[in-house]
Amino acid sequence: MLRIKRLPLAVKVSHEIKQEISRGAWREILPSEHKLSSEIGISRTTLRRALSLLETEGWIQIQQGSPTRIVKKAPKTKRSKKTLSKNIGVLTPSSLSEMRHYSLFWIDELRSILHDFDYRLQMHHGRVYFREHTGRSLSELVKTHPADCWILAFSTPYIQSWFEAHNIPAIVSGYPADEVELPFVCTDSRAMVFHAIGQLTAKGHKNIALIREDLSSPGANAMEDSFLDTCRKQAARGINGTVIKLRDDSPTTAKNTILASLKRSKPPTAFFIVNPLHSLTALTSLPRRGFQIPEDISIVTSYGDPSLTYLNPMPNHYAIPYVQLAKKLADLALKMSSGMYDFQKHNFIMPKPIKGQSIAVPKSSSLV
Repeated sequence: MLRIKRLPLAVKVSHEIKQEISRGAWREILPSEHKLSSEIGISRTTLRRALSLLETEGWIQIQQGSPTRIVKKAPKTKRSKKTLSKNIGVLTPSSLSEMRHYSLFWIDELRSILHDFDYRLQMHHGRVYFREHTGRSLSELVKTHPADCWILAFSTPYIQSWFEAHNIPAIVSGYPADEVELPFVCTDSRAMVFHAIGQLTAKGHKNIALIREDLSSPGANAMEDSFLDTCRKQAARGINGTVIKLRDDSPTTAKNTILASLKRSKPPTAFFIVNPLHSLTALTSLPRRGFQIPEDISIVTSYGDPSLTYLNPMPNHYAIPYVQLAKKLADLALKMSSGMYDFQKHNFIMPKPIKGQSIAVPKSSSLV
């Protein structure tokens, strides 16, 4: 499970001041408290706590009525200055033509933001990078396409671990793997699942199924964990959660798997579908088999595709604030490109629930 550690503000400020000292921003003395607190945007009380920590660690020497002296100074050895390529690389398994709409939205917004800072966004895709043990392919990629920072979209635990192990600046767009400490930006899938189950149980649904692809995806795994955990906590109320994994992402597989689940002795009365394209399959194929939406089956899907708003009934889904997502990715990428480490590593974005017409009170009689 992902554990998020929140550092006190004074500790974060002390780290930032140490970075500035290390890169030689100040040589002998620190700026005044008034100037430092104004530049950083904190209170003087918080600044004094940070300075006290630095003095304890032997970085500075505080004397009442005198400027704060720097004890640990920037190394005097000559270091080769990093030459910025002004490129930000994005690595995805699919080409732009194969991506879902919401991905195109945040990529386009990110490209626009980076352009304002004279940075170029370079897209790289290929399934070869997303197989297990593809270190040689990744090495060739970063060598032939130098970038100041990489954004890893829809990435596997292996890819994330490889970039971290090779000390290559990278940001995960989505959920990181449990063992990876890379900074990331993603929608709060756990909160989304919790909200969706709340909507379904409020209508009286007790047998709920999560439909997802059987892939090594930290994001889908986080959704599954949250789904099972939420259902488990409500087991006393008779809530039963089932995870159904699709062997591939084809519409035929999705249709056959969903229909098969309705032939069980205790079929689900509601589906939470991770892939919005699979929700389209369910919404169009179930009525052909006599199951009406939402009278017989309720459906909630995760990230909304624009096409969902044209359906009748429109499924209940969640919108991604893609502008906010792009801004957070751009901010992190620019900081990491210039060698700055951002202590706010965990950037969750709350998805917006979109009310549709695909949830109703379940029928008391059997559906099959």
